[in-house]
Amino acid sequence: MTCSVKNDTDSPVKVFNRSALLARIGGNEEMIPRFIDMFLESVEECLSKLERAVSADDFDVVTTVAHTLKGVSGNIGADRMHGVAIEMGNCASNGDGKGIRSALAELRDEYALFKTTTCAVP
Repeated sequence: MTCSVKNDTDSPVKVFNRSALLARIGGNEEMIPRFIDMFLESVEECLSKLERAVSADDFDVVTTVAHTLKGVSGNIGADRMHGVAIEMGNCASNGDGKGIRSALAELRDEYALFKTTTCAVP
């Protein structure tokens, strides 16, 4: 999936912090769509793993995948997803199944919003 990147939102915590990503990639605008595509693929895989782990109450896997999501979302500038991934990891560390399920729903919503924000809607 190739995305046509839109601009940042004005929210204090950004759905997509484009300027942070640009700083990480040395200002190379042309690389943004490629990095977003890789991020989207990674998140899709992580969401599938999370669905299975949450269904099985496997907090160890949730912790690991939440940590992965925290890293990739922080790197790409998906600031709101980054915050939710931190929350999910904390819930998993505390054995809070209800909190994990709530964070997973929020993560899905934030991911959908990220895709809408970064990709041209057909």
